[in-house]
Amino acid sequence: MPTAAAPTPASPDTNAVGRQARDREASPKEQSKATEVPAATPATTSSAASAPSPPHTPTLNAVDHYARGREASQQGQFPKAISELTESIRMNPSYTLAYNTRGYAYLRLHDYRRALSDFDAAIRLDPKYGNAYRNRAAARKELHDRRGAAADLARARRLGSR
Repeated sequence: MPTAAAPTPASPDTNAVGRQARDREASPKEQSKATEVPAATPATTSSAASAPSPPHTPTLNAVDHYARGREASQQGQFPKAISELTESIRMNPSYTLAYNTRGYAYLRLHDYRRALSDFDAAIRLDPKYGNAYRNRAAARKELHDRRGAAADLARARRLGSR
């Protein structure tokens, strides 16, 4: 028993029965044209389907961007670190470590206001995060807020941050 050919997903001829009747009535030359046109369309469809796809790039999540940002920061590549950490925060606005690490990168670039803002965010998210208090103390000191810096250092010591 012959098997039927699998249907083409994007077949241009939705009325195959009518097409078969027309093909039987057509001259051999017209039949040749009739079979060539539908044959060309699936080839276009299949060539589009078999076209090389772009290389698969894994989707990074907030933790991946944080890890990349931390690594860049440790290598002294602070602008790159800020970019990765900003993406991490965009993906997870509650990522305390990303705020603290980005604040540190801003601190190292002498952008003390942005550093302070990130340390504030880290502390708001985790009020017991001693390292964020210590880092905020450094930013406050650079902004000539000696009293705020002293309070943050005292809090960091109480929380056990070195």
